[in-house]
Amino acid sequence: MIKIKLLFAIFALATAFASSAAADMAIIVNPNNAVTKVSSDEVKRLYMGKTKSLDDGTRLIPIDYVDGSAIKQEFYDKVVGKPLDRIKVYWSRLTFSGHGRPPETLSDSARIKAWVAGNSDAIGYIDTTLLDGSVRAVLIVK
Repeated sequence: MIKIKLLFAIFALATAFASSAAADMAIIVNPNNAVTKVSSDEVKRLYMGKTKSLDDGTRLIPIDYVDGSAIKQEFYDKVVGKPLDRIKVYWSRLTFSGHGRPPETLSDSARIKAWVAGNSDAIGYIDTTLLDGSVRAVLIVK
């Protein structure tokens, strides 16, 4: 009986962990911005400093999370396609050579959402559960 309860508890924890790790992420902009949709490639280029604007010419300023954030790791894995340690090396090289600077960072989702809500040319990313009328989702990353 104890083994069954233990197995059930392990299964419940594993299921809870898997569901929390698989949360959807929203790429967000200020609701006053004309942008209604972006591609993963456009977001990737913005966050890698390859461009400062979307394909249609709309300029956007990306905001990012501080290092150590789980959502930041997930974003770079899913959207950029590279682990965070490689992203750090990439930005170190660009910064040292004077060819670029990484996006500014904030410490948590509430600050990211508030920054995007307060800046018409901002782009950021948050968990979809945090979406409200203060920002507009332009891409959902599963």
